[in-house]
Amino acid sequence: MEKKIHHDDRDPQKVRPFYIAQLPIHPIPRPPPTIMSPDKRPHPSSSQSAAEVIESAMQAMTNASAPEVFDVTIICTTDDYQAQYWMDRLSKGVCAPRDSASGCYPMVLAVSEDWSSPSGAGNGLGTLYAYQKACRAAKEKHGVDLAGALDRGEISAALFHTAGKGTRLAPLPASENNNKPGVVSCCHTLLD
Repeated sequence: MEKKIHHDDRDPQKVRPFYIAQLPIHPIPRPPPTIMSPDKRPHPSSSQSAAEVIESAMQAMTNASAPEVFDVTIICTTDDYQAQYWMDRLSKGVCAPRDSASGCYPMVLAVSEDWSSPSGAGNGLGTLYAYQKACRAAKEKHGVDLAGALDRGEISAALFHTAGKGTRLAPLPASENNNKPGVVSCCHTLLD
């Protein structure tokens, strides 16, 4: 006999019965992997074949002598000391200009998160706030309209948000004296 479940405070005659059933679990069918044919163009505006695009991307990723970097690298840190450290290290290392003809690029902008709340801004607001501070710093230090250049597609930029205590990384930041950006990633190294 099926068991009817109803609330005690309602009239059992007016309550619709609720039945519990157990259904077997079936695996979800997955489509076969798509393979890009060699004659298919990866982008309508591209004149390269898929194989040429892949080869070009692999060369860019594995070229250790002249690694490709973003035009602007923005680092958001917890305090001004870390901001200065990363500005110096990246500007003299991996983001150092290769020649004098490149102008102010690659540019490194390190900003500290000086949010008025004691708990900080968090990843979302902190990243937006760091972008605003980086736009001001680019204008003041280099005379570059960062937001305008990005809107026009003239430059590329990356923002690394390292500010905060790193509670979601625990216990790793504790091993670095509660310094989240000091946590070393085992698969990435800076060659400088």
